[in-house]
Amino acid sequence: MKQLFDRYVQELGPQQGADAFRNQFANGMAATTGGADPTANLLMSHYGNFLNQAGTPIPTNAYNMPHPVGGRYASGNMGMYDRAIAQGGGLSAAAQPKRFNFAGNFMGHPGSTIDEQMMSAFPPDPKSLVPNAKGVVNPKPFNAPPGDSYGIAQGVVDDLAAQRGLPGQQYQDVVWRGLKGGEGKPMIQIVNEMIERTSRILNLPKEDVLRGFIRANMPMFSVGGAGVGLSQIMDQSDQSQQ
Repeated sequence: MKQLFDRYVQELGPQQGADAFRNQFANGMAATTGGADPTANLLMSHYGNFLNQAGTPIPTNAYNMPHPVGGRYASGNMGMYDRAIAQGGGLSAAAQPKRFNFAGNFMGHPGSTIDEQMMSAFPPDPKSLVPNAKGVVNPKPFNAPPGDSYGIAQGVVDDLAAQRGLPGQQYQDVVWRGLKGGEGKPMIQIVNEMIERTSRILNLPKEDVLRGFIRANMPMFSVGGAGVGLSQIMDQSDQSQQ
């Protein structure tokens, strides 16, 4: 992600660029990561940045969000964005350990991040091993480390990584792909694809689109062609003409 970090610095200056990358990209992605694939995560994050930059309240009900912003936990994700980014509450290792680590990975921290997928490699919830009324046992993995055990789960992954001479983050790349059963993409490729799509749809140079993404003042487009923030831009345009 240093490629993107460098462009933030180039556009906004050393300190402001570094702060914007951390707050808008790393923390924004972390705040909106729950249950989202990388593209949906990126769209939700930018949607929050777009509204926050414009001084517009962040909606926390999915029915108030424009398509294609959404996902399993869209309301909770945007609520987290509102508290952590828009209201300045931030992310902490104690209160939001997965999100905190996820943001750290974008900023170069080499440790692993324990998410729902990684938890599927751990023993299932003991309560799910109790036979139901029909005598059937239905093992279910934990969605997240229970209680205060996040650090223990991360320690297991990081120790396994160290045994193989790898940083936790790189070890997790391989394990996550195996557990998921599908091939992913580097995050910078997701960003590049978004810039390419938006450039073609708006007929703008990619440099202008990247600048709009960094400054959070331009809608970004999904695979289906719908724009994040486009409805707000159109509303503002209509009002300016009345």
